[in-house]
Amino acid sequence: MNSMEKYGIDSKNINISGNQTIGRIVSRSHDTYKAITETGEINTEISDSFKYEVKTLSDYPVVGDFVIIDIKKGFSYISEIINRKNQLMRKGKWDANSDDLIASNIDTIFVLMSLNNDFHTEKLKAYISISSNINAETVVIINKGDLIPEKILDEVKDVTKGMKVIISSDISKEKNKIKDFIHEGKTVVFLGTEHDKIKLINKLFDNINLENQLTLLPGGGILINTPEMRELGIEGFHITEKFADIR
Repeated sequence: MNSMEKYGIDSKNINISGNQTIGRIVSRSHDTYKAITETGEINTEISDSFKYEVKTLSDYPVVGDFVIIDIKKGFSYISEIINRKNQLMRKGKWDANSDDLIASNIDTIFVLMSLNNDFHTEKLKAYISISSNINAETVVIINKGDLIPEKILDEVKDVTKGMKVIISSDISKEKNKIKDFIHEGKTVVFLGTEHDKIKLINKLFDNINLENQLTLLPGGGILINTPEMRELGIEGFHITEKFADIR
């Protein structure tokens, strides 16, 4: 039996009937969802009544959602999304109906950047903007701090003033400092380039299996593996013009 508390929810405060169970969405593929429940992982879909009530794309379940699942004659159907604490979303091009919801119920966002030739202060601002907009704790991780001029480092310190920041010439040596922000039952995401993210995650947790988009971490805590930077709309030039596309 899985304790749903270690997946971030106190099931004692949620009323369900005898043919229902509580789950958390760990991955999605088209119309099929994988959810973790007290009895393990199950594949499920949304119920017909749920589909009838959907008004926008953001009303559909997303990775990180806590849901109520009906079990009927060997089949399972998502009948309800339990209130989201927050949600990571990319605003659609045309209207609210095309908003792209990426993940939900996040406690801490690690903003990971390397101070190399690809570094841009506006990228850092964009990531911080995402975190502040969803009201999650922000921890800024700056790698290769020895490769950048003092002037740029001062800009970074100005942008991150008042925030929790870890700066190092080799961030792999700061494993314990980073892990101090990861706690049992709390959900974290890493924002940064895909290469840097995966490299750091593997160093922190010894090459964990990221088959699911939501993973229980060794030692406690939950990781949601977020999309690449370009999918969030903040890679490339004219980054400040794209802030309006993220909320």
